[in-house]
Amino acid sequence: DLPGHGDSDDLGSDLSIDHMAKRVIALLKSLSIKKVRIIGHSMGGYVGLAMLEKDPDLIVQLILLHSKAGDDAPETKLKRDQGMEMIRQHPSLFVKEGINNLFRKERAGLFKEQIAELILDAERTDYTGYIEALEAMKKRPDRRFLLKKFSNIVFIAGYYDPVIPFSIS
Repeated sequence: DLPGHGDSDDLGSDLSIDHMAKRVIALLKSLSIKKVRIIGHSMGGYVGLAMLEKDPDLIVQLILLHSKAGDDAPETKLKRDQGMEMIRQHPSLFVKEGINNLFRKERAGLFKEQIAELILDAERTDYTGYIEALEAMKKRPDRRFLLKKFSNIVFIAGYYDPVIPFSIS
């Protein structure tokens, strides 16, 4: 689990994408893992990009799903602010909406049980971790320059992706 999520500790208000990347790199080094292939979903992709920038020899391949190399557009930053306020006022609604938004509405019915499990698992996380994660994603730097520097980055993009439009991926 990334810091502030699942069973990991909440690291307080200094949480950033770069800090998460440093923590993952430190864990891999402590396990004597010298090369990795990373599949980063959403924020995990942002962390993977930061890892690639910090320790390029570690990353064999970086695969991004529901993620992008650029920073947030102003309207996306506003949505993150709104999400943080929603968490403060209605945390369980934020979790349910956030997870449901990962699925195409027309297909979500096929995965009702799995979606319910994801929601239950996500509700175990201290909600301050979600606020810190949204703030970290909002403040992350633009890393599009890595796309020209490295050929080992792959995007999995969906034409109907409700999170990151295909044109942005």
